[in-house]
Amino acid sequence: MVAHKENAEPTDRTLPPLYDEGALLLCLIERRLSDLTHPSHYVGPDELNRALKANADKPLPPIVDEYARDMREGRVNSPRGRGYRGGLDKLCEVLIVADYRRRLAWLRQRRRSIGLKGWSGIRDAGWWQGAPHARAAKMTACRWGKRFNMGYRRILNLASEDEYRVH
Repeated sequence: MVAHKENAEPTDRTLPPLYDEGALLLCLIERRLSDLTHPSHYVGPDELNRALKANADKPLPPIVDEYARDMREGRVNSPRGRGYRGGLDKLCEVLIVADYRRRLAWLRQRRRSIGLKGWSGIRDAGWWQGAPHARAAKMTACRWGKRFNMGYRRILNLASEDEYRVH
């Protein structure tokens, strides 16, 4: 028996997309702009340009067209303050605090056993000065601070917040 083309299995096993990326992005922007109570009512220029380029051949919804016009004319202000802290930022903070606590425990044990004088190569280093908690924070800031834009005082604050947080 010969299989017909309609019944033949497709060679490509991927499902066809329900929406193309541009249409989905435009739909999400339209939904965000129409909901004025939503905290992310602002749509950034990069996101808007990506949606406009992907939908260059389609008419824009009126609310998106009006928003793009307002943005071109400089009437749209970006939200003030720090951006939203997502889950990844929070996870990084938890890891930084864990690193701080590990270093602090090591320094406290070292102080009890052989002292914190240190060897000659690190004795004058800035991160080896001060009490054990300050040293641990400075060490952690040297390790993670530049990557996450944190000084040693911010790391001390994170550790303090974590200590008093209800788990």
